[in-house]
Amino acid sequence: MKIMRRVVFPVLWLAVFAIIAVALVKIAFGSGLENQSVAEAPAAQLTPATLTVGKTTINNVVEIKASIRNDPAIPILSTAAGQVVQLYVKLGEKVSVGDLLLQVKSEVPASVDENLKAAAQPKYRYLDVVAANSGVLDSFPVLLEQQLSVGQNLGSINPQTLSVEGDMSTDQQFRLMKKPATAVVTVNSGPAPFDCVGVAIGSAKLPGDSGNSDTSGSSGVSGTGLGAGTGGLSVPLAQSGPGGTTGSGSAGSGTAENADTSGTVSCKVPTGTPVFAGLGAKIALTAGTAKNVIAVPLSAVKGSFQNGVVWVQKEQQAAEERKVELGLNDGKLIEVIKGLAEGETILQYVPGAPGEQQPGMPGVMVQGG
Repeated sequence: MKIMRRVVFPVLWLAVFAIIAVALVKIAFGSGLENQSVAEAPAAQLTPATLTVGKTTINNVVEIKASIRNDPAIPILSTAAGQVVQLYVKLGEKVSVGDLLLQVKSEVPASVDENLKAAAQPKYRYLDVVAANSGVLDSFPVLLEQQLSVGQNLGSINPQTLSVEGDMSTDQQFRLMKKPATAVVTVNSGPAPFDCVGVAIGSAKLPGDSGNSDTSGSSGVSGTGLGAGTGGLSVPLAQSGPGGTTGSGSAGSGTAENADTSGTVSCKVPTGTPVFAGLGAKIALTAGTAKNVIAVPLSAVKGSFQNGVVWVQKEQQAAEERKVELGLNDGKLIEVIKGLAEGETILQYVPGAPGEQQPGMPGVMVQGG
């Protein structure tokens, strides 16, 4: 027992302390050495993605979400002052261009003879107000013997026609600087795609504007076209048509409250097309084609209209800026009219701009970076 206390136990304690000391040294100095060796390892070098400039064909087809809406009614404005002596039509009647609506009587100023004597009997002239467009007379609050003044609103005619209207983003509006005359419209769950004429491009609706879109009911088939005015006796403006309850706006119609909305596009639905107000649709506008031209991804160009900048990469040199002249773009690729040659290498992304590498774009070859 004395041997155990005097020899064995002290030896065991020394062994335990030795193990603890080694562990502490390992903790204190071993991890630091490992971190130092990791820190000294050479870092990976990142090279920007590049591509080789090539040629392709660009079809500038702009597709816009839209909806079918009723065309607004056209008011009738008086072009003469006088008294109503004849009403030719009643509320709700169909009228055609040039049909008589009412007649106004006005007194002709009396003439004075050589002896300064006025004519004994007053003279009158009679003016007819005619329809400037075809449609249905949906407002006509005019009474016999009513006195009218020039420019007074006499009612309105609903043309019973339909249009397709949608909102454009800023980039879409730039792509439509050369406005096409026609568009192809595809109606959701509707008839086959059809040509839509009379393409019009307008500004976006500002917050608070009532706009001219509505979802009032219609016969289900687009009606006759707008008629031309005759005699200068009526002026076309805007309102919604009859045949249903008036809605607050056409389906899918945006406003300028959307920061990306910069304009609207619309076109006339052909007569007899089986569609009605409120249906969703898509407008496809072709605004040019460029065949076998130098083109690069939009991600490689700073700017997308008329002028831009690309970064040309040469061997063993830093990429250099180069100004280029731009043409058509299809939303992915853009034509370079001047400033780049086929076979040159450029950066695939504008330096500092966020983007994901998208290899295999048509008309270009991506080089390993």
